[in-house]
Amino acid sequence: MAITLFVRGLINSSIRANNLEKLATATRMILTGLPNRRVVSEWLKNHQPFEDVVKYAEELGKFLGLIGGKFDDLFHVFSDFAIHSNENYRVLALFALAEGWSDNAQVYSQLLNDAINDPNGIVRSAATFLLAEKYHDKHEVISVVFDRAKYDTYLSPEENTVNVNVRLVALQAIVSYYTDNPQTLPLLLNHAKNADDPDIRLTAANALAQHYRDNPESLPLLRDLVIKDKNEDVRVTAVNALKEHYRDNPETLLLLRECAVKDGNSSVRSSAISALAEYDQDNPETLSLLRNFVINDETASVRDAVVSALAEHYHDNPETLPLLRECAIKDENSGVRSSAISALAEYYSDNPEILPFLLDRAVHDLSPTISDPNIELYPREVAIDALAENWLEHPDTQLLLHERAENDPTPWLREQVKKIIAELEAKKK
Repeated sequence: MAITLFVRGLINSSIRANNLEKLATATRMILTGLPNRRVVSEWLKNHQPFEDVVKYAEELGKFLGLIGGKFDDLFHVFSDFAIHSNENYRVLALFALAEGWSDNAQVYSQLLNDAINDPNGIVRSAATFLLAEKYHDKHEVISVVFDRAKYDTYLSPEENTVNVNVRLVALQAIVSYYTDNPQTLPLLLNHAKNADDPDIRLTAANALAQHYRDNPESLPLLRDLVIKDKNEDVRVTAVNALKEHYRDNPETLLLLRECAVKDGNSSVRSSAISALAEYDQDNPETLSLLRNFVINDETASVRDAVVSALAEHYHDNPETLPLLRECAIKDENSGVRSSAISALAEYYSDNPEILPFLLDRAVHDLSPTISDPNIELYPREVAIDALAENWLEHPDTQLLLHERAENDPTPWLREQVKKIIAELEAKKK
């Protein structure tokens, strides 16, 4: 009974294992020598049902395949699971069979069939990727994977729609295993321009920048996406691709500057601003632009991005410290004030002005209020945490902590301060 519980514990813990193969090897050694090693197959048969297994099907399935690859009884269990009416069983079976029995012709046929004909999109996606992972040199597999990336035409009562995720997973498989295939570049160019789903467009755009950066069509296409694509996530991806792979191109920084000023989405503008601060920081126009944004931009997330950019890339500039102090006091958004306070503590802890400034902010900032939930970082909280991290032994910090533990208007923040005090007193003992 103890051995049975041990093996079951290994199986259950496998979904959190850092080294799945090492765990599987050790478990296989145990199972091989056990007179009751069939406990695993019996456990699988009797573990009813595997609901929501799709959340960890890859990890658990691969683990079971790794430990079970030599055992016929487990192969038969997973073969039955592969045709189960419940998709949770089917997807678990595919990962296990592909990992443990990839040289078995029945497994190959099962994956090939499921990639095209399974009524569930998650199962079709898993089968498609596993075909590419385990059998990527087979011509039949290449044909299926590229077809899945172009269209997933299975309409089922379960979905009643074309499943975009299957196309996306197939595209990811192509990027992983077929970048040298002559079909790949035309497919990526077409998907980046014309795919109806934004996740497919951004995946294709990212792949073009990463694997085909020297192709003459890649850079113009990414520029077009930054300017014209209607989806903000695609534009962010294109901005980041330009930053990572084309920052030495003289037109890239000009486009990023235009994007930082004119794009209608704050996430896109923030990405462009961060790119300019990182790669065009020696341009005097960049600092001027950032200064203007942090004071005048109407969107808090943009101002927050600028605070981070100023602190990271311009902390040695004499204009930055006063600007961050002003943000920490005057910005109307508590998140921006929190970021500014955190930046001051991180980059200017040696400045004698910072300790008294943080002591002041820990008391006088209005956020959090008594009604604010403890679900985000607030300015007083950030200031207290910074004091505890950098100036805990300072007598002014200790006085402030005791005062805040008694008088801060927000109950949960008082409790957090009391925990800091308790930890400090424990260290003294």
